[in-house]
Amino acid sequence: MKFGEILELPKENGNYKKNLHCVFQSEPVGTGISDISPNVLQLSWFSFDVCGEMPACITDYVEIFVSCSYKSIGRFCGRKKPSAVISPDRCLRMVFHSDNAESGRGFKARLIVTARPRNLTPLHNYRLVVKLNSSSRSGLFSSPGYPRHYPTHCPSQTYLFETTQKRTAMRLYFMEFNTKGTDGICETHRDDILTIEVSKLNGDHICQEIYTVCGVRKPFYLTWTEYSRISINFRTNNDSSVARGFCRWVHYLPVNRKSHRKHWC
Repeated sequence: MKFGEILELPKENGNYKKNLHCVFQSEPVGTGISDISPNVLQLSWFSFDVCGEMPACITDYVEIFVSCSYKSIGRFCGRKKPSAVISPDRCLRMVFHSDNAESGRGFKARLIVTARPRNLTPLHNYRLVVKLNSSSRSGLFSSPGYPRHYPTHCPSQTYLFETTQKRTAMRLYFMEFNTKGTDGICETHRDDILTIEVSKLNGDHICQEIYTVCGVRKPFYLTWTEYSRISINFRTNNDSSVARGFCRWVHYLPVNRKSHRKHWC
């Protein structure tokens, strides 16, 4: 894939062809780009129509691999455009697969190299509540200043995502994660820590799960089914040692009742 080019699928009668297996891949320019340059690779979608139901995407799907480790951040299908995809070192692979049944209109996307990713909302020094519903299913969020280093003496910052929709799931995709610390050994007074607190109302009781993340991690995603609130807090130890931070998107997924349909178009 060349930077700036439009990506589309081969079509037949307005829809993409059946029994396709296409691989789109970009290559990095030079080495160590994520360390020496604030620029990142951004994949943005103009349209998206791929047969299937999230999150399974069994028949037709687009699977995305980011960073030069080519770590999968999952499969995507349906008619809802995914959020923009960020690759910190300009390595990105996209695999499209279709079966021999129905087909959709495909997708139209573009790759750019940028120091200021579009539609990126950084964390701010206040509590922000984001109401998720059927019409606002995703959002791209980052540490302050991303893709540059987050500032020294960065105050505690929190995002709160809520949904009142039934039969839902929330998924956090982390396309880059790089903070001060050692993954799996996060110490409050020494490291810069992202804390994820997930809450669910179960009758009269609130069930909570708490995750702490720090250090350098390959791209990953986390999924919770039917949780009603996710609180994301980033706290630094206020010294002068900082890193690139993180870039992620939050995606709201409907969880369908059991169905005999294998796919839809």
